[in-house]
Amino acid sequence: MDIYSTVLYHLKEDMKLSYLAQELLSTDRLASQTWCAMGNCYSLQKDHDTALKNFQRAVQLNPKFAYAHTLCGHEHVALEDFESGIRSFQSALCVDPRHYNAWYGLGMVYLRQEKFEFAEHHFRRAFQINPCSSVIMSYLGTALHALKVSSAGADVISAITILLSYLAFVILLVVNPVG
Repeated sequence: MDIYSTVLYHLKEDMKLSYLAQELLSTDRLASQTWCAMGNCYSLQKDHDTALKNFQRAVQLNPKFAYAHTLCGHEHVALEDFESGIRSFQSALCVDPRHYNAWYGLGMVYLRQEKFEFAEHHFRRAFQINPCSSVIMSYLGTALHALKVSSAGADVISAITILLSYLAFVILLVVNPVG
């Protein structure tokens, strides 16, 4: 349900997200996913302080839930508390070193701080874990561009082109199945 609430968050479906959060709250107040849905609801409304409290409650209920730590990190960053954001993302990585969302979050912090080498390193780690993410590819390219690494930037653009060609092929197969 935490993933579904995040999908609703990204789609800006505030009514559906609010309904989901209330349903989860009435079903299981002690589930960390409930508090992640609540936090996503408040974050969508730009109430980052309340969102952070909800995500912290999720962490309190399940300290091994890497995604809740990551969501705390994003709220800290939205509140421009970069050091706390970094700590939250690092906590997520202590729980799950392959949690690409936390690597991405760290990259975003360092990009905003114009620490481009750190940003590039963290985006690259996220990209190694999730090489199909066009968002991560884009930010990796941004960090490389800021570092003026043209050959590496060209590699990222080539990777994006290959990925888009592959996706177009897959869509074509779905729309017009063979046989």
